[in-house]
Amino acid sequence: MNLSRINIFLLTFINISTIFFVYSNATLTEDKELTTSLRGSLYDEDFIIVVTDIRTRKKPNTEAEPLLAVKYGESNRKTVLMLDRRTNRVILENLHSNGRRTTKHIVVNNLSSSLKNLIVSVHQKQSESRIDVYIDCMYQGSIDLKKSFRELADEEEFLYIEVFRENKCKIKIHRERTIDDILKEEQCSRSFEKLDRSYNFLDNNFPFEFDSSSSKTNDRSKRGPYDFNHSNLSFESSSIARKRTVRRGDIGIQSLDEKICLTDSQLTKTLNELIQATKKIWSELEMNRRETHELRILMENCVACRQGMVGE
Repeated sequence: MNLSRINIFLLTFINISTIFFVYSNATLTEDKELTTSLRGSLYDEDFIIVVTDIRTRKKPNTEAEPLLAVKYGESNRKTVLMLDRRTNRVILENLHSNGRRTTKHIVVNNLSSSLKNLIVSVHQKQSESRIDVYIDCMYQGSIDLKKSFRELADEEEFLYIEVFRENKCKIKIHRERTIDDILKEEQCSRSFEKLDRSYNFLDNNFPFEFDSSSSKTNDRSKRGPYDFNHSNLSFESSSIARKRTVRRGDIGIQSLDEKICLTDSQLTKTLNELIQATKKIWSELEMNRRETHELRILMENCVACRQGMVGE
């Protein structure tokens, strides 16, 4: 009888310790309802993740903020969606079972303030596996997926996933809904949607990649600036700075003094401004092209222009 009580006490203590460890030390907590929703959507060709009430933190944060993490099976593999407010990037990171990390990102307009919503439209068809990202109802760009959520889950011996989310934000997964339906549900302005979608051709044909964790996959065997603590799903900033790699064999790249030289963050900020200016110019050129085309059609179909000169 005493042995049974001891066993019950030990099991209770272990469960409480586990819950305390996961939920108190982590920036992400397990969401069983969200886990059920993602399991149901796993084999859909398309589904949409909507994150709302994304607030800024009271203290300025130099680390990437994790919003959503998906853990696959019994392995240590995870997919993490993060925001880097310092460099205005939406980051998708994959942590592999061997500890290797791959990251892709897009640069967005502004992440300095609280966000009304972040909408991630997931496409899992093999030929076009990607996620489309909308922030505050405006299309920001796409991130190609080397492997979809479905493919990553299928690689596990046991088909089992867990979903974790940031404590304060709200996340929902929608099945069999179009992006237009979700934008209407979020009370998005149609004018903003159409305007921003007109820039899609620029994003697809002129990808902007400026640093080592660009939209092309970069494997990082060492800890990087967006570190993922395997044990409790928390993110920590690495104290080890990334070593600059020499891109050319004949000219070495000297180290930069952060105080007197242009740094990566300054270059990224300047290039972001250049991107916005370039998009504006492309939009104006497109409008001018359409106006010229319409004038040409009017002149070609003008009846008065076809009449002969008086007196002929």
